[in-house]
Amino acid sequence: MIVRELITSLGFKVDQSALSRAERGFKSLKHMAYGLTAGVVAVGGAIGYLANKAGEMEQVEIAFETMLGSVEKAKTLIEDITTFAAKTPFELTGIILSAKQLLAFGFEAEEVVGTMTNLGNIAAGIGKDKLPTLVRAYGKIRTKGKATMEELNMLLEAGVPILDELAEKQGVTTTQLFKMISTGKIAFKDVNEAIVGLSTGTGKFANLMIKQSKSFLGLVSNIKDFLEVTIIWMGDELLPMLKDMAKEFLDWVDMNRELIKIRIKEWGQRAREAFKRLRARVEKAAEAVGGFGNILKIVLGLLGLLVVGNFASALHAI
Repeated sequence: MIVRELITSLGFKVDQSALSRAERGFKSLKHMAYGLTAGVVAVGGAIGYLANKAGEMEQVEIAFETMLGSVEKAKTLIEDITTFAAKTPFELTGIILSAKQLLAFGFEAEEVVGTMTNLGNIAAGIGKDKLPTLVRAYGKIRTKGKATMEELNMLLEAGVPILDELAEKQGVTTTQLFKMISTGKIAFKDVNEAIVGLSTGTGKFANLMIKQSKSFLGLVSNIKDFLEVTIIWMGDELLPMLKDMAKEFLDWVDMNRELIKIRIKEWGQRAREAFKRLRARVEKAAEAVGGFGNILKIVLGLLGLLVVGNFASALHAI
């Protein structure tokens, strides 16, 4: 025990019975502190996690509201996306990101889920990680109004047989198709028709998301989406209160900014003075016990008691 070593090193006799009682008291207090600290950390962490998830969704709603110019449209789109994610092998976070990209490319709110369904079916076949690439390529074609080899190559490299589907839909050979692309005769509507053909009816990737969502990994993904949505709902209940608390704190900071600076400066000065006194005492004690080597444990124990916010660790050191 560091306390015992400190007393004996300084030349004092140790009352074993009294010290034993004190040690038992410290141990009891230590366990209480551990339990209390763990409880506070757990509750604080849970509230923080709930608030963070709800806060992220609040920012998504603000982004959608800004892009769509309507609170109602933003809320409806979030509900539609949440429902969509719950029935597909894709997770909510990725779906939200793709929805933002589609809106940025000029798609209307009413088009987002339908577009995600078509692109999602294809991505479920070639790889779920390819969905962002499909969204970018498809969005670029929508923005330009026509297909170029730049975007079509993005789809080809991702594994989408877009040229074959386009050629079939246009009733031309691949060579003829390349000429049509180079002269700007393949419009966005033609690409959209090819994408719809691949993802619906008898297409190569038709209804693939629904099929995969019934697989084990698909079910796990749906469970994760449900849990995430539940966490967001719980966080929504706490968010107004936490926002009020945060606003009140910031208002207090604004009102007391100069006073806070003064107090910090005073604290810094006291801390420096305290450190100087501690150093002088350590040097004096070191001389009494024959150097710094023998007093190292004592110093570490004392410093542990002085660390703000580390009360449990200090008790453990004792």
